Amino acid sequence: MQRLLHAIADRVAHPSLVAGRHRAAPDAEFIGSRVITGAFATLLLPILFVLEGGLDRLELTLLFGLIAPMGVALLAGRIGHFDVAHGVCALSLLGTVTLIALFSGGVFSPATAWLVLIPVESLEHPSRRESTLISLAAIICASTLAILAFCGWTPAPAPSAFIVAPVLVVTALVISTSRVMRANDQTVRTDRALAHLRESNRLILENLGELFTRHDESGACIFASSGARRILGIDARELIGQGLFQRVHVADRPAFLRALTDASARRRPSTATVRLRDEKPLGGPSPALRRELPQARFIWADLRAYPSIGESPSGSIPRDGPYQSVESNHDIVGLWSGLFRQMRTIRRGRTTKEDRVEVVTVMRDVTEQRAREEELECARIGAEEADRSKSRFLATVSHELRTPLNAVIGFSEMLANPDLTPKDPARIRDYARIIHASGTHLLDMVNSFLDASRIESGRFELKVESFDLAELVRSACAMVDVKGAENGLRLTTIAPMEGVFFKGDQRACRQIVLNLVSNAIKFTPNGGRVKVQLRRVGALIELTVDDTGIGIAASDLARLGDPFFQAKSSYDRPYEGTGLGLSVVRGLVGLHGGSLQIESTPGAGTCVSVRLPVERPEEAPSVLSIPRIDARPRPSMAQAVA
Repeated sequence: MQRLLHAIADRVAHPSLVAGRHRAAPDAEFIGSRVITGAFATLLLPILFVLEGGLDRLELTLLFGLIAPMGVALLAGRIGHFDVAHGVCALSLLGTVTLIALFSGGVFSPATAWLVLIPVESLEHPSRRESTLISLAAIICASTLAILAFCGWTPAPAPSAFIVAPVLVVTALVISTSRVMRANDQTVRTDRALAHLRESNRLILENLGELFTRHDESGACIFASSGARRILGIDARELIGQGLFQRVHVADRPAFLRALTDASARRRPSTATVRLRDEKPLGGPSPALRRELPQARFIWADLRAYPSIGESPSGSIPRDGPYQSVESNHDIVGLWSGLFRQMRTIRRGRTTKEDRVEVVTVMRDVTEQRAREEELECARIGAEEADRSKSRFLATVSHELRTPLNAVIGFSEMLANPDLTPKDPARIRDYARIIHASGTHLLDMVNSFLDASRIESGRFELKVESFDLAELVRSACAMVDVKGAENGLRLTTIAPMEGVFFKGDQRACRQIVLNLVSNAIKFTPNGGRVKVQLRRVGALIELTVDDTGIGIAASDLARLGDPFFQAKSSYDRPYEGTGLGLSVVRGLVGLHGGSLQIESTPGAGTCVSVRLPVERPEEAPSVLSIPRIDARPRPSMAQAVA
């Protein structure tokens, strides 16, 4: 039947109206039904005229009421004013039914059933105003029939009333039944469309990499997508209620609740980054290792909360139903929200205030992105620190080079100028010693730079040989003992390991001893003591340099051994140096496979312990392993020196 109605509408309607099918089904039914009814009445007119020899007023009214809407429908099909056509046809039918009822018994005529059916039919009209006008017209017609009956002005029934009135009643019953069946079919089609839409959204949600949840006004989760298995390693049903909230890290729960509250109360999207407990099974490690791992593992999740129903500002969820374009993964929220709205419209017919506070959230695993951001942040901090180290290095080197160079240039100019050269040979020798000491200091600085550069680049080659380490320690201490005596210090060397040979690089080991003892002498005030002790501890040889110097602050202990680091790096510092001594020691100890420990407290002195393995492979390691310095505060003052 619908195909016939559509075919008739396509024949009589204007081509431009047929092309724009935004209201194809209602308009086609309107045109087709009126054309069929009018054509039937037109064919019936000559037949009745021939059979009865004429038509009474009731039959003429009925035929006119059936033929007139056909003309209105044909005109509407050509010009497209279907709203006006609906109203004209309804009013025409009301007038026809009223006249038929008037000539077939008045208010008690069976034809009055149409006065109820026509307003009900008008409810399908898209214009609320015209539906109201038709209902008012039906009430006026019914009231007119009632007034006429009350006043006794109802005319006598026409001869054909006993035929026309039952026909109208049967027609009303048929039309009512067809309308009910059509409404039922529409409900079935809507349910199927919703089921199809629900299944489509389920497939979309399952294949997206996000977790979709829906929350009521209290924040409880009332729906969770299957993304819970992929992101958290659990079934979606475990998130219902407070399951999701309980899996949010305690420190991130305020941000989680704030995002839900903002989306619900302010009707606008809200975002947050929270940690969720990861319950995916660990792969790879053995069961014993898995038992040793922390019980709770968390992932970082980017959370976006959207108000599901209600007024939304630009950029939030659309309100135009489920048929929306999807430009990103988060736009699926609009489809999902439209589905829920459509289901509620069918079930309840309206949206309540409580529904508007529900929230839809989208959560995406951003753990890897977060890790990359942290790596970039660490790299940025490292680059800034490297830049500061470079600046400190340039400042330190400039400061350290200026003093000896000034001495070399100044005293050499005095010796080169006969007018400035002293006559006393002893003074000349003093100038020469100053120049020599300054040159030696410059050479030591250059050697330190070269050693640090070779160690850092991995090009420092060890010449492994067997030598007497105790003798090396004593000779190295003798070299710096003069400097200690000049500062009024007492240097004690304890190395009772005669005849014990050590395999390593003799020059590197001498550099270790010289740097440590020189630092101890440099930072120990007048009258202090420095003790150097060498002993064997199992398979290791331990070198300890203990002083009663100024000590190191706890805030500087963590950075000991960094290139160019000095506890006091201002230009007016009382101690010279480039900050490379301990860094070179650290690298040389690492090349020998040893360890380094420092204990120090301001005012209590410093104790540096180097442990080197007695037996060492002949070949140097291919990759330099820089040992971590075990730096800690000194537990007590060690001032007694044997």
